[in-house]
Amino acid sequence: AVGCSSTRTATQHATVSDPRATLRAGAAVEPSARGPLVRAASAEVVGVVTLLAALVLVARSVDAVFVGGSTLGDLAGAMAAVGLLAVTRFGAQLLAARDSALAAARIRRALRRTVLSAAVRPVRRACTDARPTSTEVLGDAGDAVDAVDDYVTRFVPAVTVAALGPAIVFATVLLLDPWSSLVLLFAGPMLVFLLAVIGQRTRELPAVRLLELSWLQG
Repeated sequence: AVGCSSTRTATQHATVSDPRATLRAGAAVEPSARGPLVRAASAEVVGVVTLLAALVLVARSVDAVFVGGSTLGDLAGAMAAVGLLAVTRFGAQLLAARDSALAAARIRRALRRTVLSAAVRPVRRACTDARPTSTEVLGDAGDAVDAVDDYVTRFVPAVTVAALGPAIVFATVLLLDPWSSLVLLFAGPMLVFLLAVIGQRTRELPAVRLLELSWLQG
């Protein structure tokens, strides 16, 4: 029983601390979810690019009015482009939400099939209990599988934007104003370091909460 508890705890810690492994496991459970996940991530990147382009156009328009002496009539083309970029970003967000929801639904179905099939067939385990308890099965097939929704539809897109967004912004600033990119070059690693410290301190808390929740369900 002690061995079972230790193994289960280690598995929960690994799942919480390594989300990429969890995503790979979900795609392995349901390969058809990989396509929607890739499309959703691509749509998120398109949304970041369109937002950045719109901000650059707005900044240049403000500069043209207050510094260059242009009138609002001279900026009709730029404002139309900003509107088109806003519509494009909205469409990309809709596509990302649709594809991520589709991937989450496919992964949920596959996980429930796996959990239920494991519950009805004999399971040889290294621990003393030969089969998972009904509480474990209900918990895994219910709340645990439903939690995949938030992971796929919210966390995965957020990770994509967090990973690629800063690189896109830095490349844009480097092209538009190389001197300002030096500020990002020195401030960026410091921000990443601080986030890593905060993440290290708070990473164990969700794992502890998951373990407590499993005890409560038991």
